[in-house]
Amino acid sequence: MLAALILGVLLGADAAGYQLSARSETRSGSVGAAGVPSPSLDEQFNILAGVFGTSGRMRGDLSYAPSLTYDFRSKGDPDVLHRGFATGTYRLARGTTLIFGENVAYGHRDFRPLAPQPQDPAQALPAVVDPKLAQLGVVSYLQWGTGVGIDQALAPGIVLGVHGSYGASGGADADARRALPLQHTASGSARLAWVIDRRDSIGFSTGAVRTSTGPGISSTILSAGLGLDHRFSTATVGTLGAGASLSRDETSGVTNVAPVRPTAAAGITHSELVFGRKVVSAARVAVDTAIDPFGGRTYSRVEGSLSVGFVPLRDLSFQVRGSGARGLTNRPELRNGLWQVEGTSSYAFARGMDVSLGCRTAFADAAATPQLQGTQWSAFLTFGFAYAGRI
Repeated sequence: MLAALILGVLLGADAAGYQLSARSETRSGSVGAAGVPSPSLDEQFNILAGVFGTSGRMRGDLSYAPSLTYDFRSKGDPDVLHRGFATGTYRLARGTTLIFGENVAYGHRDFRPLAPQPQDPAQALPAVVDPKLAQLGVVSYLQWGTGVGIDQALAPGIVLGVHGSYGASGGADADARRALPLQHTASGSARLAWVIDRRDSIGFSTGAVRTSTGPGISSTILSAGLGLDHRFSTATVGTLGAGASLSRDETSGVTNVAPVRPTAAAGITHSELVFGRKVVSAARVAVDTAIDPFGGRTYSRVEGSLSVGFVPLRDLSFQVRGSGARGLTNRPELRNGLWQVEGTSSYAFARGMDVSLGCRTAFADAAATPQLQGTQWSAFLTFGFAYAGRI
């Protein structure tokens, strides 16, 4: 419904544009666990086609991003994951903005750690993957979600944002749901941000999340926290936050209310010149309350991510990205860990076209299933194309 509305807006837009991108990756390595190597050879194609436009007070974006993966060793059919996104903003009045969006994914999703995860170019840090999902492999997958929010400027430098969403993710059929249950999630949050001066801003946030994976199986998390952003200099920005969460788990009619769990997060971004060339780095570490995607139980988890990028020449760049997470709980089935590191060198040989060479490694640690522990690695070669223009 939202996609059709945004498409109508784009057809009558005052200004509209489009973007096209395609990237192929050939990778080979070892995906063995517990010291038993298993060679791999895969080919993956990621495509993005999108349109965007503005009409009066409204802006809309519509995109389709399928992914195709072929395993040469299995000699079977390729795995295809279809993904679609629709987002829009509408300026209701001066200082008041309405935000809404929808997304959907269907097909076969590759959860293996060595598969490249979709990345948001606007984010410097890589996404953190749930450690338990790494043991799934390729699964028939369904995911959808819709959300709406409103940002209101209460006074100069003070903004109140209220957002809500509902969706589901998990196996697309009965067989897949035995491996990954379909989990329905409803969430709501509110954040009050105040820009104190040119260097500092603070924010207070509250939120509620409820998930259910079947009759009598649900989890609810209530959270609140306070955060501070500080600009140390024009090259360095830091963030620090702390709070607490309260959770309630229900399984087969048995309800368990967990004690208050502390939450905290710290991050920093920094840029400097090395031999006259810019180096950009970012890091983040957090302790938060997570929900098990298989059983709907809540637990504390530590997460971290790191990114360092260096551009020695105009068309040549190097980047190292890493992320990891580990469960902090006395339940062995939830005390999983996954750590991923990727190094890439890229060369842009024409406008919008580049080639990359790199290596990706992952270490999985499962306390309940030691046979799944081990290190995986792969070397990859990618070719990319991206172009955008006005309609």
